[in-house]
Amino acid sequence: MKRFPSFPIILLGALGISVLSFPSCSEKNEFEYHDEAASGQMVFNAIDQNGNVSAIAQGTSVGVYVVGEDGNVTLHGLAVDGDGRVVVPTSSRSDSIVAYIPFQEGWGVDAFFSYPLFSVLTDQSIQEQYDASDLMIGSCGPSTGEKVDSITFRHVLSKVAIHVIDETGHLALDQISVKLLNVNHRVEVDLPQQRVMTIDKERSDILMLSKVTTDWRISSYAIVAPQDISDGTLFFTVMLNDKEFTYPIPQATTLQSGKTYTINLRLKFYGLVPDGWYITDWDEVNETNIDVQL
Repeated sequence: MKRFPSFPIILLGALGISVLSFPSCSEKNEFEYHDEAASGQMVFNAIDQNGNVSAIAQGTSVGVYVVGEDGNVTLHGLAVDGDGRVVVPTSSRSDSIVAYIPFQEGWGVDAFFSYPLFSVLTDQSIQEQYDASDLMIGSCGPSTGEKVDSITFRHVLSKVAIHVIDETGHLALDQISVKLLNVNHRVEVDLPQQRVMTIDKERSDILMLSKVTTDWRISSYAIVAPQDISDGTLFFTVMLNDKEFTYPIPQATTLQSGKTYTINLRLKFYGLVPDGWYITDWDEVNETNIDVQL
């Protein structure tokens, strides 16, 4: 168990293409107390990095652990409403919050004190299954401040992105699919510490979510467990025209928690050519904020 806080050129002739043949609440953002809070509610307002409402979609399932001053823990399975809010029952603004997305039916109160298992789906080719694989955790400690606080939900798994850019203009991009090969897909989750531990022996292929983003580019995405990948390991397969073309990892690397590992390929008249790789934060911004109001 691990803990985690050069391609070949594929010739176009083979493709059959006709043209070529608990952090504490910050001082800046803290709980705001209202008299009506005596009713025992905490309201989460979903915002993005820029303060826009509904960064988390309506209906998103959220698991919320409320930790009292006495250490007592209660669990609530909730959903984001049409106004981008989640209402959490709580008895005191001194309570701490640990929340995660998406809600897991099998995680009870005991999961807070143990290491529950989470697995990404092996078929992430549709958006709902990709989203169901995206584990995010956030927390906020007790506060005595008077400002609204923000809980930051962080992506704790790793994302792989593979972009294929067609420079020929003769490829039906929506016919391309991509899968990752023999990658770790299961983790143990430490909810209080907001981290995961990868189970090394749990491996499978993962079919990626593919989106045609422009007339000349298709992007494929998958979420996996954080892991080390050795140099030369066969890493992904591009499927096109009933043929499969497999590529190794460009070089030994670590797929890190909260990071995106990106590979670029260019389809030229003489072949499918590597065009670099890099690691960035998740979508360049690796966190989603939720305001908490008591």
